[in-house]
Amino acid sequence: MMEQCNLMDYIVFCIQKISLIFFENVFNNDENGGMIIVTVGDVFMNNHHLEKKLNAIMAKYYPNQFYVEVNDNMIVVKGESDKWEDIIDACQKCVVKNSDYHVINDVVFKSEVNLETSFPTLQTKKYDGQHFDVVIIGAGISGTSIARELSRYDLKILLMDKEMDVAMHTSGKNDGEVHPGVDLPKGTLKQKYVVRGNRMFDELCRDLDVPFFRRGQYVCFTQGWLKPLVSLYALQRKWVCGVS
Repeated sequence: MMEQCNLMDYIVFCIQKISLIFFENVFNNDENGGMIIVTVGDVFMNNHHLEKKLNAIMAKYYPNQFYVEVNDNMIVVKGESDKWEDIIDACQKCVVKNSDYHVINDVVFKSEVNLETSFPTLQTKKYDGQHFDVVIIGAGISGTSIARELSRYDLKILLMDKEMDVAMHTSGKNDGEVHPGVDLPKGTLKQKYVVRGNRMFDELCRDLDVPFFRRGQYVCFTQGWLKPLVSLYALQRKWVCGVS
């Protein structure tokens, strides 16, 4: 029974990885910014292979400046630079899409420029001398969600933001779609919380009296021979990853 389970897990793993080639068929493009091309062999890429590829990219774009070490699921970018833009670009070139690898910036920034702390010109003393149990800075989705949960308790809470209303930046600039998690690898924290969060939306929207409709998700393709792969991919997402 154990051997059958292991074999089935391996088959499902292969279906997931091979399907990603067809739906997201680039990790990154070396001709468009120096990133990695996906091949069937790269689907089962090991750390040594990946480290060698990424260091080749660093040698091409930033010779003798940056280098990469790959440990477990971590891509650690190291070196020294006095240009912050180069550090950001080097790290972006090390991103491997549709994988469990995470990029860590361990580059030493050598700039001698001391950035002064900026203070807002508009200030208020309205809350001076007042006591709050909790002060939350930032009224985006994270700040407002924390404030809502804490409001269930006997706490004096202050939610602060520099703008005139809540969700004025990233939180308010989306297409209104609730991510189902269909394209996220099983086992990642993002996949875990996306699937869990998706299931919470019905009750949450009822509590907040916000209209919410489940429209489903469509996968479109132009070649008929992709239909069996799409069906296998959908089954894998449903039964293995828990995507409704």
